[in-house]
Amino acid sequence: IFRSFLSRNILNFKRAFITYVRPLVEYASPVWSPSHIYLINEIESVQRSFTKRLPGFADLTYSERLSNLKLQTLEHRRLISDLILCYNAVRGFNALNIDSFFKFSNNTTLRGHPYRFIIPLVKINVRRFFLSHRIINIWNSLPSDIVSLPNTVQFKKSLIKLDLSKYLH
Repeated sequence: IFRSFLSRNILNFKRAFITYVRPLVEYASPVWSPSHIYLINEIESVQRSFTKRLPGFADLTYSERLSNLKLQTLEHRRLISDLILCYNAVRGFNALNIDSFFKFSNNTTLRGHPYRFIIPLVKINVRRFFLSHRIINIWNSLPSDIVSLPNTVQFKKSLIKLDLSKYLH
């Protein structure tokens, strides 16, 4: 990207990164999203190194660079993508068979929204990192008013405003 553009306009670099690079590192992320910190850092290093090479950003910390560029970490974007996929499955907005991934909780005495899932018992450690297991605690902790929104666009806008940092590594 840096060799392709004569202009040193930061906004153009940001647009190019969002258009050409980010789709490559986010494609099908609910399927492959890493759980180990070293893998999360490897993927994050793509955005980290790109933002560091921008003119005037070399001396800033990664969080300051993201804040100045109004970007989110790739890990945060993967979490939002997982939650949107889950929302669309619960609402029937996609062809995903929700019964093969999640079991709804029948307990109505618990606090929270009516779309809560039961945490399955897993016998294989690998299974803990599948979407159907890693997203349940986060999904169950979402506020009822957000989960009950009528469409995906409103749900996504509400998720972006939520502080999900406690679920990130």
